[in-house]
Amino acid sequence: MANTVANAEDVRSLIDRSRISPMQMAVFGICFLMNAIDGMDVLVISYAAPVLAEQWSIAPAALGVVFSAALLGMTCGAIFIAPFADRIGRRAMIMISILLTGFGVLATSVVDTIEALMIKSRRVS
Repeated sequence: MANTVANAEDVRSLIDRSRISPMQMAVFGICFLMNAIDGMDVLVISYAAPVLAEQWSIAPAALGVVFSAALLGMTCGAIFIAPFADRIGRRAMIMISILLTGFGVLATSVVDTIEALMIKSRRVS
């Protein structure tokens, strides 16, 4: 037990003394961009909702299910998908998430029903 505490102190000390490497900055930048892209869907659907409601001849309130589906997808991803990162590795999980997000963004451009938009919004990443 004492050895573990000493090792933790050594690691903490090493981190405190070290400079941030270019690789760490690149990873930080990629994570920042992925977070911004992921948050962009809420902004875009908020902006597009009135136009979609008019184009698809539905009540704007009917798009509420799309907003809820996005939150459900994030919740399910955090609970059920994130633990796979411990099994397959964080790098692999980030790459899978990038691919799923890219696919979801592309799929959004071809949807023409609320159900399809809801399914796209529910993507688990």
